[in-house]
Amino acid sequence: MEKPNGYPSISKDNGEGITFGSFQALGSLKIPFIFCDHSYKLSDMDRNSFTKIDTINILVSVASNLPSDISRILLGEFESYWYSYPKEKYGHDSYYAFIRKLIIRVSFSGLQTELFRKNNPNLLVANKLLGSNVHKQNLRKFALIWLKKEENRYKLVQDSFERLGYKSLEKACEDAGGYSNVKEPSIIEINYIKVLEKLTIDLFKDLFNKNSFHSALSTYLHELCHMFGGDKSAKFSLVLTKAIEILIANNHKINNYKKDWVAVGLKHDK
Repeated sequence: MEKPNGYPSISKDNGEGITFGSFQALGSLKIPFIFCDHSYKLSDMDRNSFTKIDTINILVSVASNLPSDISRILLGEFESYWYSYPKEKYGHDSYYAFIRKLIIRVSFSGLQTELFRKNNPNLLVANKLLGSNVHKQNLRKFALIWLKKEENRYKLVQDSFERLGYKSLEKACEDAGGYSNVKEPSIIEINYIKVLEKLTIDLFKDLFNKNSFHSALSTYLHELCHMFGGDKSAKFSLVLTKAIEILIANNHKINNYKKDWVAVGLKHDK
């Protein structure tokens, strides 16, 4: 049955679904369901229709009072929104909150959780990452490469699905050995690497010598600490500070490694 003409619609969410508030049909959604919260009032009395934010608020309000079995069924119908995240930190125009509320309601029942997982066994949680966390960004990049090789076996979903017992994309990749897959370089890759090695020897031969131990060590540690974040991140600063503290506390060991460094240089000079 199609929705009759004349119902208010939201431009980005126009569809067969209808949302009611204050005993009036004031909004729309793409999924063909009717949601009613007659206690909901428009914040702007000059408007005669909902915004997307109003519609999301209606959906969340209704979902807050649903039993677990109905929530499970409804969650399945809204599958296209399982990977929804707000575009902004406090964005309210995303289906994220609605999906999260349904998941919470489902999680109250062990039986409904089990049924949902049985019908949807191949979901992986992909948390929203901060751009400043270089380490997690790198893990995500390699995990996505692994996921691509799985030929659409898995579907990514928002972090709320962790409540239903689903593991993260990164954990699934780790469990499958996706991070440790080592591929031997091809012939052309070996030749490319040789060119880079030749360039390094030609242009940077004075950079690494028996007298450059301390500068090489500081550069190496600096780059190593970038696993935890960029130059301006608090995590990077903290880890770098800890690394310096460890160096100071182990100064006697550093001198031994300096001797090894010098020995390498002397051997090469011969």
